[in-house]
Amino acid sequence: AADAAADATAAANAAAKNELEAYVIDARGRLDDEGDEALKAAATADDRGALHAALTDAEDWLYGEGEGETAAAFSARLATLRGAAEPVFLRARERADLPPALTAATAAAASATADAKAWKKARPWLPAKEVAGLGKKAAALATLATKDGAAQIRAPPTAPPKLLSADVLTAVAELEAERERLAAVSAP
Repeated sequence: AADAAADATAAANAAAKNELEAYVIDARGRLDDEGDEALKAAATADDRGALHAALTDAEDWLYGEGEGETAAAFSARLATLRGAAEPVFLRARERADLPPALTAATAAAASATADAKAWKKARPWLPAKEVAGLGKKAAALATLATKDGAAQIRAPPTAPPKLLSADVLTAVAELEAERERLAAVSAP
């Protein structure tokens, strides 16, 4: 039992060390990618310098005094490193992902608005309150896409995102699910 516990601990330590090492290699590769224009725009020279320093420090620790550390120590170092790097990577990712999400939101809002207007006469059996609710949700999504989305697009690329593409796509999916649910209601 003691040998099995020692083996499990050693395996956990090795896995955590490998995860930290992989993150350092991946993050450095992303920072050094000359073709990644979104990352170049999202990270100032100071950001990139600080991240390179943090990655070098983590790598030096990993192959030096951290060589025989525990999984908890590797995980803590990885969490610290992610805390420094992920905001920059998120900004870069959102610069690329937000515009298509906003386009999808605008299209979904327009489609749901048109359906809500048409269904008032064409599908009178639908509950008026639910059809009106669909129209309100569509209007809210359109506002999100045009007002908040435009503000985010105009913000400096180094500013933290206030609107995330995942949130926009979630709102699109919710609106489309509501529209599809109402569209599936057949006449009595």
